[in-house]
Amino acid sequence: LGTFTGDCNELGYGGGTYGCTDGCNFDTSACTPATCGNGVLEGVEQCDDASTLPGDGCDAHCRLETLVETEPNGTAATADGTPLGNILFEAGISPATDADWLVFTLPAASNLYLEVMETVSGVCAAGNLDSQLWVYESDGTTPVADNDDIDYTNGNLCSALDLPNLAAGTYYAKVNSYNGGSSFSYRLGMISY
Repeated sequence: LGTFTGDCNELGYGGGTYGCTDGCNFDTSACTPATCGNGVLEGVEQCDDASTLPGDGCDAHCRLETLVETEPNGTAATADGTPLGNILFEAGISPATDADWLVFTLPAASNLYLEVMETVSGVCAAGNLDSQLWVYESDGTTPVADNDDIDYTNGNLCSALDLPNLAAGTYYAKVNSYNGGSSFSYRLGMISY
């Protein structure tokens, strides 16, 4: 048998390399703990906004907090706001021609992943929700990217965007029903990495 090692992040630690003891138990003595609130995404943290204060989208245990939409938020000027790029936003499109806007700030250049999900199961079921997702520059009018369907061929009509290398600054996200076709409740997950 050889020596077995692995990345401590796989076990929820902040960093380091673990090994296998003689009895084939994990030796985590070289692992460093994840530190929530240090601004570095480590281990099993879902977010780390350099704060442990609740109510800002990232809780004291570095898990995403659910923020709930406040109407009216149908334009960039009336967008719901959060200072973070890591959130779980719960909202609804009603009537079918509604649009929900959210303004957020990336404190540093980063990659950003956004996904529209169903509220009941947390995943998009085939055909239950047909969303359109947009990200706009700080002026609220210049599109950065948009997506209609994650996987139209297999019936996943929810939307997702993976945006690499976004500059630090203010951005807007908009969710609407594709062609104003239906009303629905949803969650928008947003992670900067």
